[in-house]
Amino acid sequence: MTNQGRAGRIHRAWPWWRWMISGLSVVALLLSMYLGWHYLSGTAVIGCDGGSPCDAVLSSRWSMIGGMIPVSGLAAGVYLAMLTASLFIGPNSEASVRQLSWKAMLVIAGMVTGSAAWFTILQKWVLHAFCPYCMATHAIGLLLAIMVVLQASRTMEHAAPNRFAVLGPVAIGMAMSGVMALVQVAIKPPAVYVDGVSQSRLPAIDPHQAPLVGSPDARNIVYLLFDYKCPHCQQIHLMLNEVVRRFD
Repeated sequence: MTNQGRAGRIHRAWPWWRWMISGLSVVALLLSMYLGWHYLSGTAVIGCDGGSPCDAVLSSRWSMIGGMIPVSGLAAGVYLAMLTASLFIGPNSEASVRQLSWKAMLVIAGMVTGSAAWFTILQKWVLHAFCPYCMATHAIGLLLAIMVVLQASRTMEHAAPNRFAVLGPVAIGMAMSGVMALVQVAIKPPAVYVDGVSQSRLPAIDPHQAPLVGSPDARNIVYLLFDYKCPHCQQIHLMLNEVVRRFD
């Protein structure tokens, strides 16, 4: 076989859209693995310092499912499945394998679309903060979903001309992402608190020696452990003067 013939065969087996689907799957997989490594190792994510909007998203309860499974780990598995399926949709695979791979990719496309919508809603209206890594992964996922649906419609139209062959698996995937959202809402991580510990281990701090706002002889004294990078601590700091004015 000549080099020209070999190149033409490769082009037929790997058209530009197939390269795009596989390439975008790899990028989304790497981003998800990076965020998963951050969760497992506890290391900081580049550009997401403590107190930043990105850190607020990654450290929130919504970054996990049921308080145990990291969303990034689940996303890595989804994009790995997308990448694997994309390797079996070419003409070198049997027709039954191609059809099964396309259906799997359509289900994943629905999952990715539903998840992107859910987590964008959470960041916009619940957390009021955005994670650039998360949004980049969602954008790649949506682009993947669009490409998969369009190419599946063209590829599967002869084998199964009805629309349900394409939209059915997508709807199943979106329903699965809806179940994940319901699990996140229903299952809240337990609060790390042991009743009685705070009463038996009071801090030994002299109000006359420690930094203090207000009178050291006041009847009520509140001890505040403060981190300048913590957004919640910053909000409490703004409330201190009002508390002193009201109770001093």
